[in-house]
Amino acid sequence: MYFHAFNKLVFKRLSIALAVITGALIFINAFFIEGLLKFPSVGNTILSVTLILLSLLYFWQLLDQAEIVRLEKQPMFWISAGVLSYCSINIFLFMLMRSLGSLSPNFWTIHSIINIIANLLFAIALFCKPQKTI
Repeated sequence: MYFHAFNKLVFKRLSIALAVITGALIFINAFFIEGLLKFPSVGNTILSVTLILLSLLYFWQLLDQAEIVRLEKQPMFWISAGVLSYCSINIFLFMLMRSLGSLSPNFWTIHSIINIIANLLFAIALFCKPQKTI
């Protein structure tokens, strides 16, 4: 998704490199570190960091453009906002999953609220028609 959203070749190559590195790290984590039967807190943290970096790169690209773009009409803006909000909040929950465990009943409540917000932002993206630049 971000590969097609990036205009610069450097960002496209970086997104591919991040995807390969993230996939390899998650594979290593799943089979050699945490295993398949435990909650993948390390894997989710790695994935969240990658998605945060990609969404921030997309926002940086938007700010760096010379054209005037109506952000509220761009679906990728809303998708990136949803990804950034979901991952930036839940990364702390995923990192602390092992230490908190099931001791905190608010863990899944916080996760569910952030998930609803992210899905609302994704829904807004579905109703947007990309506008041409001015």
